[in-house]
Amino acid sequence: MSVLINSTTITLTNRTKHLVEIECEADQDESFHVKSTKDVIKEREQSQNIIQSFFELVYGSKLKRVILNLQPDMSNTLIVNSKSELEFNFEAKVKNSNEHLSGYLPISTEYQGETLHVTFLEKKGIWKDDKGNVVIVGKTRPVKQEIIINVEIRDSLNEKVFVDAYNPAFCVLSVGNEV
Repeated sequence: MSVLINSTTITLTNRTKHLVEIECEADQDESFHVKSTKDVIKEREQSQNIIQSFFELVYGSKLKRVILNLQPDMSNTLIVNSKSELEFNFEAKVKNSNEHLSGYLPISTEYQGETLHVTFLEKKGIWKDDKGNVVIVGKTRPVKQEIIINVEIRDSLNEKVFVDAYNPAFCVLSVGNEV
């Protein structure tokens, strides 16, 4: 039995105060194609012969990955055609930050062919002093704060979708004299 290509509509919404860079890949998928409502960066494979060039004209380019820079309070809808698990890696691009850990969101084939809404949300974490110790209010001056970028996923019926292998993104913001 062959697997049909699933067309999945994914609306990505950034509800943080920071630009979020999102990469979408489909591991070893010969049919990975993406359409978007706004500009995205597409990294594609080069056609190697006349037959592949013809298929590119008809069906679009075979992609390796798509990169999306989502501004604060903006949305972008992707229509992803794939027959394998989709992998989203995301990271907040925050001025004066370091210790970045990318987030990871896999969308299994179970949800492909659906309409999904993915919202990026920001949480502020622990305040730290210049030595990396947790700040005690009134005792020490904070110089860093953790920022965590979580995602909330909902399906077309507005039901929450839970993904086991999901990891939030993380970075440490240098706050200096802002407090």
